Formats: sequence, C-alpha cells, structure tokens
Amino acid sequence: MSGDSPIITLDISLGTRISSILKDINYSDYKELDKIETASEEFLKEQILNYLNKTSKEYKVDINNFYNKIKKNYLTNADLEKLDWQNKYPNTEFHINLDTNVVSSLLVQNN
Repeated sequence: MSGDSPIITLDISLGTRISSILKDINYSDYKELDKIETASEEFLKEQILNYLNKTSKEYKVDINNFYNKIKKNYLTNADLEKLDWQNKYPNTEFHINLDTNVVSSLLVQNN
C-alpha cells in the first residue's frame, strides 16, 4: 500500500517458441532473437497492463482475486475491514516484471 492506493507487482516468466518464419530474419542469430524477445515483452506487458487497468479502474472489479493474496497480510477481520478493498482496488497501481525467453524451434541452416 502507498497511502490509500494498493500497489501490485506481478513477476511473470514466459517461455515461447517460434513456430513460423519470415524469410528476412536470421533465426540462428541471437541478436535477432533478442529483438523478438524485447518486442514480445513490450507488447505483452502493455496488453497485461491494459487488461488490469480496465478491470480495476473502469469495471472496478477484482476478477483476478488479488484480494485473497492481500488478506493474508491482515491478522484480524477488523483490520481487513479497515482496508476497504472494494473502494481502494480501483486506485491500484500495477507493476509488471516480464521475462520472456524466445527459442527458435525451427531447424535453421546458414548457407
């Protein structure tokens, strides 16, 4: 919590495989795979943040049930009621730490 605003940090690790190729990309070059990883991370991070912000700020609903994780930090029901999660959740600030690992599953041959 930061004042009356919850702060939720999500650490996400994804392993992905390339299953199709474009002829202008050398998939055996690690620099190219790094570019794909970076682009994937940026895209996914933006999509996840958009989703979380829409459900929390626009719909004002904790459909991901973060409440169950948060309530473990409160010893009594009275403390939990003081939290007033329903009214504070729409003010949540989300942080996403995304780590992707892109692997080419294709047999690549350099001529």
